[in-house]
This record gives sequence, C-alpha cells and structure tokens, in this order.
Amino acid sequence: QRIKYLDESERSQLLKTLADRKSAARDFVIVNLFLNTGLRLSELHALNVGDVVGKKVLMVLNGKGGKSREIPLNSAIRSLLGEFLALKSKRAEGLEENNPLFVSRRKIRLSRRPIQRLLKKWIRVAGLGGNYSVHALRHTFASRLYQRSRNIRAVQELLGHNRLDTTMIYTHLGKEELAQTVEML
Repeated sequence: QRIKYLDESERSQLLKTLADRKSAARDFVIVNLFLNTGLRLSELHALNVGDVVGKKVLMVLNGKGGKSREIPLNSAIRSLLGEFLALKSKRAEGLEENNPLFVSRRKIRLSRRPIQRLLKKWIRVAGLGGNYSVHALRHTFASRLYQRSRNIRAVQELLGHNRLDTTMIYTHLGKEELAQTVEML
C-alpha cells in the first residue's frame, strides 16, 4: 500500500507557512518536532519541559509496547526548542521539569485532538492538497531519513519498530528516483 507523506516541496511549503506567522510559534515547533524526530502523536502529546531542556537526545516512552527509545535532536531543532522555551517563559507558561511542553490557551496540556486539528488547519492554509494526518509527518520523517541515509536499520531504530518488515515500507522508490538510478548506469 502507498503511504502518505509530504514530498520535499510540500514539506517546505508547510514549514514556510508556519514560519511566516508569529502567532503560530507553538505550532511551528510541533510540526518541526514531528518532521525531525518521527514522534507518534501520543509521544509528542506526552512531552514535558524537562524532556527537552538542554538535551541533545530525546528519551521517548514508546507509544506502543511501553519501551523507551532515544532520538537524537539535530542542532536546528535544539535551537528552535531553545527559542520556544524562552517564549514559554515570556508567556508565563511554567518551565518546571514536569510541566507540559505544549499547552493550550488555557495553559493546560495540549491534547491529541487539537494537535490533529492544528495540523489539518496548517495543511489547508499552506494550500496542500490531500488529507494528511499527524502520522503522515512520521512517514515524511522516515522517508526523508531513508532517502538520505539508505540505512533502513537507523530508520527502524529511530521509529521504534520491533520488526524490520514494518520499516521496509520506507524503501519505496518513486518512478522519478528509479529513472535517476537507471540513468547513473
């Protein structure tokens, strides 16, 4: 089956749409985290301030099976998180270790449905066709990681898949990529 993920231009368009709006600072961080870590919705929802402050590696309690996994945070996402924490401080959202990383206007943990709704809203505002879910951002992360590294084991590890065959869906090659590969012969 064909998995849904954002191609490079759609990914860029979504991030540009969010970056251009001061009011979307929280949502910009949420979308970037999904796109740069491959987190599941439940995993992002559960993040606390202490999970990211000064961290180069995100320790995530797996949404499936209750195992934990480590996800390295690249320098761009660490910088973005630093800026976001400064903004949270300015907004008096509380930076204690056990405080939720993402909160609603009422300053309570942002729940799963609003996270899903904000993504749908920004997909629409960005003018992207298609019905992309939060899980499509996880697929986007995995697809980009595989396309750049060709390391299926790394993709498996970062996604927290028990079985390699679950991860193999990311080895799909588009017609364009196949043509480029044949051209190199």
